[in-house]
Amino acid sequence: MGRLTIPRVSIGLPVYNGENFLEDCLCSVLTQTHDAFELVISDNASDDGTAEICKAFAGRDDRIRYVRQERNSGAAANFNEVFRLCRGEYFKWMAHDDLLQPTWLERCVEALDASGPEVSVAYTAVSHLREEEGTLLPYDAEFPWGAPTPAGRLSQMLVMDGVSILTKCYPVFGVMRREVLAGTRLIQPFNASDKVLLVELALRGDFVQVPEYLFHRRLHANNSLTANPTPQDVLKWFDPDANRPATVHKDLWDGYRNAVREASLPSDQARSCRRIVRRWAWKLRKRLAGDVLRGAGLR
Repeated sequence: MGRLTIPRVSIGLPVYNGENFLEDCLCSVLTQTHDAFELVISDNASDDGTAEICKAFAGRDDRIRYVRQERNSGAAANFNEVFRLCRGEYFKWMAHDDLLQPTWLERCVEALDASGPEVSVAYTAVSHLREEEGTLLPYDAEFPWGAPTPAGRLSQMLVMDGVSILTKCYPVFGVMRREVLAGTRLIQPFNASDKVLLVELALRGDFVQVPEYLFHRRLHANNSLTANPTPQDVLKWFDPDANRPATVHKDLWDGYRNAVREASLPSDQARSCRRIVRRWAWKLRKRLAGDVLRGAGLR
């Protein structure tokens, strides 16, 4: 596929100091049976061997476009930048330490094509690749799904948070309709903003899961959350320029309210969604109060 051809699918790979697993990741992407894609890599000014690996792969495959940022702007900005650099009708984010089975992209594209515009995200079942033990285990924490309305989907996501799709946020790495994703706030610069993005997407369309274990999430000591053990560390990972306390639940509350307000919902659905968010906030009122005090410098 030439550079001037607009691809059906874009894969965006944001990376910072990813030399440890990057080659395996790239090989898993480039051996997809659905090969009509572009792979755009946004390197957040890595200071390890990431650039050399990316340039070597790009020199061998014209589907790859490598862009190096001048500075490390944080995970949120880099995820969003790589999306803006992509051109395809469908889009997928790829983490440098994850792996795809060869038919992953084919199955997800088939699922989106078959489902029609009422579905915004397609993804597959997930296995955990535990680096230390060298084991591959299915992640079988299923979630309730299938509500026909935005309010129904929001309720399933928020009421069941902890055992629902929001726990691991894996559908963020599914295949999405670009036009739907472009209507969201993308990845925002605060902890767990991927949860907010999934809510935004669910308010705009359903999700479909391909029941095959084709996505391997690698668990290792340098995973983003493992390497950033405190909420403040995670906030700095999302945004190195953040100059405020981490207020996780307050940020989620604001994010969910904004998601409902900006989703262009019918009035009855909007009212129902606002009630669902209020119930979620009431359940977590003590944590929210703590965040408000923390944000004001009183805790």
